[in-house]
Formats: sequence, structure tokens, C-alpha cells
Amino acid sequence: LGRMDLIDESVNPAEVIPADGVVIPVCEVSVPEGGTAFDALTAAARAEKVRVDYNGSSYGVYVSGIGYIYEFGFGSLSGWMYRVNGEFPSVSVGSYVLSEGDVVEFVYTCDLGADVGDEYYGD
Repeated sequence: LGRMDLIDESVNPAEVIPADGVVIPVCEVSVPEGGTAFDALTAAARAEKVRVDYNGSSYGVYVSGIGYIYEFGFGSLSGWMYRVNGEFPSVSVGSYVLSEGDVVEFVYTCDLGADVGDEYYGD
């Protein structure tokens, strides 16, 4: 929410941004054995009636939008990332198989992850 000055309203109209910044509140979902982080997202989104836009390719699943908030809506380095148990996995969200008790979070970055704690690209 502190980056609203970067919003591209042709991609993300300001009215789709929740006042508290939370699209899907913290919740508990069940996924079948072998379920992925993407399965957890879609289960939570269904429960909360939130739209998820994604693309699949040979590289895996890429989440381009959650709750009408899309990639590049806050600049060329913005989009959705996910973390499991506080760590940013280096595999597609559709390839990360969850274990019981895992905590999955989807966070929106405006700076290729640097602003949400991902240190992959360094400074």
C-alpha cells in the first residue's frame, strides 16, 4: 500500500486494491497428498470467491493476477510471488509440493522481490 504512487490504473484500477492490502485473509485449507502451493492458492481463492489468473507452460504455473491485481500494475518489476514457511522457493508455484503444516503466502512485489524480503537478485 505504500507504493500506490506507482499504480498503473490501466492495469490495476485503484478500487480493486483492498484498503488493508489483504486480498485473501489468513485461512486454513486442505489439499490432497502431493498438493502444491498453487493448489493451496486456488482452494483459498475459491473459499473467498477471489479470482486467480494464471498461465501454464513448460516452465510451470505462473500467477499473473489475484483479486484483479495484476503483474506490472505497479511498474515493470511488479507482480505476484509466493513463499512457503517464510522462504521464496526457486520452483514454479505448481511444482512446489506441500507438506503438512506448511504456511503459504502470496505477496505482491513492486521491486522484483526486494521489497518483500526476497534476496535472490541481491541489491
